[in-house]
Amino acid sequence: MSEKEKTEVDMDFTKFLSELDKGRASQELGEKLLEVIAAVKATGKSGSLTMTISTAWDKKADMIRIGTKIAAKAPQLDRGETLFFVGNDGKPSREHPSQLALVNRNADIVDFSEPRHKA
Repeated sequence: MSEKEKTEVDMDFTKFLSELDKGRASQELGEKLLEVIAAVKATGKSGSLTMTISTAWDKKADMIRIGTKIAAKAPQLDRGETLFFVGNDGKPSREHPSQLALVNRNADIVDFSEPRHKA
């Protein structure tokens, strides 16, 4: 292909992208990319952004129809697990089903979550 032929078939893809769906496709791509980047930064995992451009000939209008699909795959944080016992009734419980419960007969509630200081 000669240099002249290349010039004739070249197109400005950024201009084309800005015209897709009245500019909404380009705007959505930017927003989704920022979401993926934030998730990658937060998780340390990889993500991706994919745009599919589909084309079909419209015989009635004698024009080409161009559609878009945008798919963002943002990584997710690992979620923790919780261990449960299973009682005789088959229901999950945080308390061991065969262990006796400790009862605090004092009405005072003792909070050990923070150290006590003498005033």
